[in-house]
Amino acid sequence: AGEKKIGVEKLSQLQTDARVTEERNLPQIERNTKQQHSLENILHIYDELKEVENSRLQIKRNFDSSSQNVLRIQQTLNEKKHDLEQVLGLLAQLENAGDLAVNEAQRLLVEQRKRKPLLTDIESQIKNLSEQEKKLSALKDSILRAQMAAHEAEGKHYQLNGAFLSGQAGLLAQEMRKELQTKPETVCPVCGTKHTAADTDAFARWCEDIPTREQVDAAFAAWNAAREQETALKNKYSDQKAAYDNSLQTLLTHSSELLGVSDKDTLWQRTALQLAHQRCDAAIAGYESDYKKAVDDRQKKNNAVQEKMRLEQETERLSTALSLAQEQMQKVSGQKSAADARADEKRRELAGWPAAKQEALAIIADLKKKTEALQEQTDHAKTLYTDYQKKLENIEGRLTNAEAEKLSAVEKVHKAKLDYEAGLVRYGFDNDDVYRSAKSPDGRLLEPDELDRWIRNADRTISDHTMNCLELSTKIKQLEKETINCVKTDLHECKEKIRLMEQNLQAMRNRDKELDAQLRINTTAYKNISIYLKERKRYLAAAEKLKPLSDTANGNYTFSRYVLSGFFRRIIDQANIHLDVMTDGEYSLVPKETGDGRRSVGLDLKIYNSITHQERETASLSGGQLFEASLSLALGLSDIVQMESSSTIQIDSMFIDEGFGSLDISRLDKAIEVLKHLSAGKRQIGIISHVSRLDECLPKKIHVIKRADGRGSEIRIETDE
Repeated sequence: AGEKKIGVEKLSQLQTDARVTEERNLPQIERNTKQQHSLENILHIYDELKEVENSRLQIKRNFDSSSQNVLRIQQTLNEKKHDLEQVLGLLAQLENAGDLAVNEAQRLLVEQRKRKPLLTDIESQIKNLSEQEKKLSALKDSILRAQMAAHEAEGKHYQLNGAFLSGQAGLLAQEMRKELQTKPETVCPVCGTKHTAADTDAFARWCEDIPTREQVDAAFAAWNAAREQETALKNKYSDQKAAYDNSLQTLLTHSSELLGVSDKDTLWQRTALQLAHQRCDAAIAGYESDYKKAVDDRQKKNNAVQEKMRLEQETERLSTALSLAQEQMQKVSGQKSAADARADEKRRELAGWPAAKQEALAIIADLKKKTEALQEQTDHAKTLYTDYQKKLENIEGRLTNAEAEKLSAVEKVHKAKLDYEAGLVRYGFDNDDVYRSAKSPDGRLLEPDELDRWIRNADRTISDHTMNCLELSTKIKQLEKETINCVKTDLHECKEKIRLMEQNLQAMRNRDKELDAQLRINTTAYKNISIYLKERKRYLAAAEKLKPLSDTANGNYTFSRYVLSGFFRRIIDQANIHLDVMTDGEYSLVPKETGDGRRSVGLDLKIYNSITHQERETASLSGGQLFEASLSLALGLSDIVQMESSSTIQIDSMFIDEGFGSLDISRLDKAIEVLKHLSAGKRQIGIISHVSRLDECLPKKIHVIKRADGRGSEIRIETDE
């Protein structure tokens, strides 16, 4: 306590010394600081004055540069304006040039270039069609030869077949001769004619030179082969003729569009085609020159337009730059005047102060030294007082801490006792004696930390069991939620379904075995039936050969009908020659092999279309087609009659009554061509018709004109002679 009192007295003396020192030095420090601040406040004026002087020099240089820049821009601008005037003059000359002119020239050039291969293609098509005409002509000759061969084969077949049938009649005649030896007369089983002994010699002649069935079949096969060859050639001719007509029509269409020629004979001369080639080549050369010039003009115009745009942009940029440069020069001039004014103002502000900044800085440095020395004295006195005050406070703090540590130790002892008693109660011991009586398994007394570990292990075990119970409870609740909508399966019902399915499976397996056995039986039957069908086909082929003779013997197919059917086939073949010309090979007549119950067997017709390769009934023909077929049959009949009768019968005249009105122009021309061909010989053909087209084509005409008064008619004969 005594030391504390001495310290307080010394601290008071130090405080008094510090206050006296501060009172003595503070006024001088304030005067020095004020003068220093005044000088520091004007230091920036020195810097500003220097900056203004430098700015004045830079502004002068900028003004000179701006003046030169204005002169340079003005000169460049005048040059660009002159160039722009020249470009505008060029654009005026190229006013019509551009994409439209180029596209038009290109379009014309492309059209002519496309026309060139088309002309070449027409020439190639002409050559191709000429070759096709030669092939068609050769094919026509082949058809005529095939028809002649078919006619010869047919004649041979009919000759052999007639001799064969006559021989069959001879066999019947032998039987009748035998009967006449015992009877006065006998009856022919075929025709029912009565014969007497006077016919015996005639029966003997019928048995001479009888051909065999094989010879007749061979002749028939040769005839069929000749007819098939003829039909194949006609079909080929029809196909090639249709292709030729289509190609010719397409060629004439193109020729009419490109050359203005739609006539075949004119086109075949190729004069117009050669002239078109020359004109096309000349046009291509001219259009190529025009196109090249148009492209060059367009390029020149595009370049001129780009140059115009560039010059306009450059002129605009230079005009803008000139305006900016003039504005900049005026602005720099204003900046120069302002800089001069600021420099004069700064000089006035430094009046009464050192002339140079260095002198002001030296005065500021001296004042700083003096002020720092005075401040140092004052601070030293204050430091002595402050340090001693801290030492005194430190001593007081240690005393306070010692007293606090004493009180803390007393409180810790009391708290430890309370914690020990609370621990006995927490762990279930009534007092200290009960706690010490607790022993470890090995007979020693459990220490408090060991007892704590044992208790913690027990608590941990209880906690683990508790967590397992919670997890199991959560799983049970989850499973209850998942199975809440589930239906309990009836195991007995499932077993019953399985049993029924196994029974069905066994039944299906049994059925499979039955079907497999049936399949083997059917396979064997199929093989046997296939063998029987082959045998049946062979027997039917043999029966077909015997059927005509059987029909003749049974009276179902009379001998006269058989002979007529042969002539009818020959008439059809001859008629097809005329029908082929009238229909350009599109249609031909074919005999119908079987009857329909209402007409005579072997004397019915069908129409064959060589384009569709299908047959149809004659009832489906149009009026014009039916007239062509009828006219062909009539002409064919007249041809066969004259062939068979040699010089006995001559059909020199034929009249055709109407029918021509149902034909179109092309079909009518074909029919007239056939009739003219026939009338070129010794035949005379008369036509009764109201068609005006025939009036123009016939050289000799008999006009029957009804009188105006209705009383009869007048006859007027006209000839071209």
